[in-house]
Amino acid sequence: MSLKSQFRDLLKVVAVGGLICLALALCFLAFLFFVFPSKKPPQEKQVLRNFYEHRAAFERLRDMLIEDKKLVRLAGWGVQTTTSMGTNEHPIGDFSSDRYKEYMALLKEVGGGGAQRDENDPAVDVCIWMYASGWAGTLDTSMFVG
Repeated sequence: MSLKSQFRDLLKVVAVGGLICLALALCFLAFLFFVFPSKKPPQEKQVLRNFYEHRAAFERLRDMLIEDKKLVRLAGWGVQTTTSMGTNEHPIGDFSSDRYKEYMALLKEVGGGGAQRDENDPAVDVCIWMYASGWAGTLDTSMFVG
């Protein structure tokens, strides 16, 4: 086997290895884009149009958040109250299941992901989560504040 044929064989191995690495990198990038899709925030005019189309539901949510003084936050994952240690998937005790279902129906109507109020009870500090993006500590949100 000559030096020239050994070099040619080495180039073939390196080329195949490079193509395999490139294919794996592309698969990994496709996986990342599938798992963490880019989600642009809604345009201001879309948010305003949604608000005016569902104004009564937004106002009902605001009123409910002001009324429920023990509520801290709620979303599809459950409820957190001032007296609970964490979140409860199915509301118990101090927060009725019917009230939770009413919140979730209104949130679905307005396109919201959840709602919260300040634990220290300033009535003006209530919000409805309309957009969220990010990972763990880098959450960007857009909210309706009542």
